[in-house]
Amino acid sequence: MDEREWEDLHQRSYRRGSWPQAEQSAGALMRRHTGRDPHDIERIEEEGTGTPAEQADMVSTWLPVTRLLALAVWQAARNAECRVDDIELHQALGWLDGHPDLFSEPLPPWTGLPGTWRRLEARLPDLGPRAYRIVLQQLAAHEADLVTRMESGKDPVLLGDRVRAIRSDAYRDRHAPRWRPTVDHATQVISEAHQLLTTGLWQPGPLVETVAEQLRPTLMSSPDTPPGPSEDTSPLWIQRLVRLTHIDTTISVIRDHHRGPGDEALQGSPAAPFGQAVAATSVALDEIQHTTAGLEDLWSRRTEKDVASWERTHLTRPVRAHAIALEDLVAALSRLAFHVLHPDEPH
Repeated sequence: MDEREWEDLHQRSYRRGSWPQAEQSAGALMRRHTGRDPHDIERIEEEGTGTPAEQADMVSTWLPVTRLLALAVWQAARNAECRVDDIELHQALGWLDGHPDLFSEPLPPWTGLPGTWRRLEARLPDLGPRAYRIVLQQLAAHEADLVTRMESGKDPVLLGDRVRAIRSDAYRDRHAPRWRPTVDHATQVISEAHQLLTTGLWQPGPLVETVAEQLRPTLMSSPDTPPGPSEDTSPLWIQRLVRLTHIDTTISVIRDHHRGPGDEALQGSPAAPFGQAVAATSVALDEIQHTTAGLEDLWSRRTEKDVASWERTHLTRPVRAHAIALEDLVAALSRLAFHVLHPDEPH
């Protein structure tokens, strides 16, 4: 595989190049390691944005550590001719532990941080052990997130496996998952719309009824893509995740189709209960899109003999908990759509 083919592979899978994907994935590992993420509103409300010393430490130490880690996984993927997220995470350790080709040309463009690749290489004795510890910690954390323990030496953890778990987990230990606020908000909005409907304080108009009718088949659909082994009759976890992304896409398409003059009933505001419920659900579902990116391709190339082994490794507890919460949310929106269409039915 030449360089162009390798880059095209990343564009097809992630809609970005190999280096931006490497930086994003390495950044997820670093933020989970340090427990500091700019999107962690709860921590910011409790602690602020950090002291000047902490902010300076992030720029001078942890962002360069992240770039070093990103380079290690990028080089490992180039060497293996695979997507960045498909490298076995432990392979990054070998690249961080004195690999002679870590800083070999060609290197990705240096942007966004003070310094150069050569200055980063000069700091390898200081930054390398930190990046190494991040990988070790995340390997241990991933094992703790497995639904069942893997056998020793079996089912290596991919970089993408760990990033998926991080996206569906908390920013910090013993805190709520990062998706919890958006799911809770959408659940509350749907509940309030139900209440307004049942008390007669809100009367859905023709546009709301049309959208509810268009959404219902998708909201009620059964997980069936991608196809699983014929002997598996119950929905697979990957099918459940892919279904959620399809629902999110359908919601976006339907909202875009009806966007324009006279669409006030679909606006995501309290004055439009159904529109607000649909919009809030879409926001919550958007968070699963990055988790599932590249997952179907990984499934199509699986080598595990049984589905349970594949799911155990690639879809950990945090990912499954996230999927279940979103399924409950979709079911609540489906019930609201049903009651919009059948207001006389028992609620």
